Amino acid sequence: MEAFHAVCEDYRASKGIDIEHNKTDSHLKVNLPSRVIGGKQSNSSGFDYPKIWSNEIEKVSFLELDCGYFVVKEKPMNIWGGKPMFLLSTIPSRRAMSNVLKVSK
Repeated sequence: MEAFHAVCEDYRASKGIDIEHNKTDSHLKVNLPSRVIGGKQSNSSGFDYPKIWSNEIEKVSFLELDCGYFVVKEKPMNIWGGKPMFLLSTIPSRRAMSNVLKVSK
């Protein structure tokens, strides 16, 4: 029940406080290597993820898998088993964490 409540709160925040926070820090860009993973058969497959996320993240790569929306459930080995070096390379040092967000937009 706690997990359900947390999911509801997350969706509620996306319609309220998240929008306010986005306006406040819209000039900031995440400076941490990130990978955006999506499914080709997802109902959101028509979005231009490289364009969208490149505006938000400094160092981003993209991976589109032959599956639906629940990529982690449908293709777990393509994420966890197939890309361990990417995951390990994204673990930041303590010094790097101090520069995760920077003004660069």
